[in-house]
Amino acid sequence: MKINKKYIFVLAFTLLVSFAAYSYARPVQPDLTVTDITFYKQIKCAPNSTTNVSVTVNMIVWNIGNSTALNFTDTLKIEGTTYYFSVASLAAGDTLTHSKTVSRQCNIQFTANATADTFNSVIESNESNNNRVETYTP
Repeated sequence: MKINKKYIFVLAFTLLVSFAAYSYARPVQPDLTVTDITFYKQIKCAPNSTTNVSVTVNMIVWNIGNSTALNFTDTLKIEGTTYYFSVASLAAGDTLTHSKTVSRQCNIQFTANATADTFNSVIESNESNNNRVETYTP
């Protein structure tokens, strides 16, 4: 049986590269994401009501990375007004909730835009998942 040396070299090189790629540990970095925006209205509105009511808007931030995120700012923008939340630290796997109560006309929908690490203070494994937008519909 004749052995093809070129074939054995290619096979050995492929195995080596595959092993190196498999054994490479992913970087230890936080990854902040906004997992949800919730709305809570304390009273039920009558149809066609123009009364103002209080609506609590909650944004939930989760560090899905594998290290602690330190010293960053989250924002919650509600119909043109931006609210800032300073965060000292968020451990890997932990969540936190920021809340803001706003006064809105009873039967009018509005949009909330939540951003984790607004000023990119934290080096993350994924910088593209920091934002979420939800619409409140009464």
